[in-house]
Amino acid sequence: MEIYERIKFIRKANKLSQTEFGARLGESRSAINNIEGNRLSKPELKEPLYRLICREFNVRYEWLRTGEGEMFESADNAELAFFRDKYSLTPEQFAIVEEYVTLPAETRTGVLTLILDTADKIRAARERGDAVPPAPKSVDEMSDEEIVALVRKHRALEANSGTSEVLGLLSSA
Repeated sequence: MEIYERIKFIRKANKLSQTEFGARLGESRSAINNIEGNRLSKPELKEPLYRLICREFNVRYEWLRTGEGEMFESADNAELAFFRDKYSLTPEQFAIVEEYVTLPAETRTGVLTLILDTADKIRAARERGDAVPPAPKSVDEMSDEEIVALVRKHRALEANSGTSEVLGLLSSA
């Protein structure tokens, strides 16, 4: 199924006419008819409409674009999905946000403090004209010894899942 067919599927699943569907999206019936008939001269210009469809009908963006995965967002993820779509987060960025909001409040406070402190240090270094430290290496760039050290830190974190351990792992990773 192509994207235009998935859009028609969404409309029909919601038991809406093209006019009603278009009204919820701020589009005319003829625009919806052209989309569903795959008669767009520049479909790439409809990206904002695709995101609006996902938001308005609680549809996963990945499903709309590719047909992969579940069609609908779970109720628990609907607000996060809105945030992801509004700010065009990559899957990696979304995973970070999702993990952050599911942490206990005390741990979130600790992680936020670490991030703000790091941002302050980077800002101060820039203001002084110092070189900003490079981003941490990806696993592909790490030596075997660095990977082993990181795994040990992760195991220690799992064994002692308190805030101070989380901050220790994050600040030394």
